[in-house]
Amino acid sequence: MDAALREKTGRPGKLSPESHRGEFPAWELGTWSAALAREFSEQTEVGPDGNIRYRPQRADWQAGFVSDVEEGRYFESIILQPALLLVAQDLDIHRTRRFSASQQRTLRPRAQRIAGERQKQMQEFRRNGPYVRVKWMPAAPNHLFVDRSQEVAAEMLRFLRSTKALRR
Repeated sequence: MDAALREKTGRPGKLSPESHRGEFPAWELGTWSAALAREFSEQTEVGPDGNIRYRPQRADWQAGFVSDVEEGRYFESIILQPALLLVAQDLDIHRTRRFSASQQRTLRPRAQRIAGERQKQMQEFRRNGPYVRVKWMPAAPNHLFVDRSQEVAAEMLRFLRSTKALRR
């Protein structure tokens, strides 16, 4: 994936907040905010040579994540309180469209698998009862609360108004 991003953005070289912003939109479809800038600063450090670098991660973190997802350990399926789940529909499938045709052929099966797992996850959440509401948001990015804040706020208000706990 990193190679695909480098090919797409054409930004090899020294890491900086500017280079990160240049690459980040290729993955998150243009999202940027003060919170994401803060996240970048938390993920990076200044090395002994004075250059910014990402903080070290375990080499096997992604394999561990995939294993957890496959074993059903990635999410809890029991919800006891009223909950509104705002879900970016086909997020990863939309992300792959930013890449070349050959990269899309490689990435699309993984994205489709993720979308299928997300569908199953939401079905499991719905089984908890009518107090769990899932709102699919087509063509929404991962940080939909930043890019579609008005729509998110409206969904939250509709949900809060519909809960019996708020009725007098």
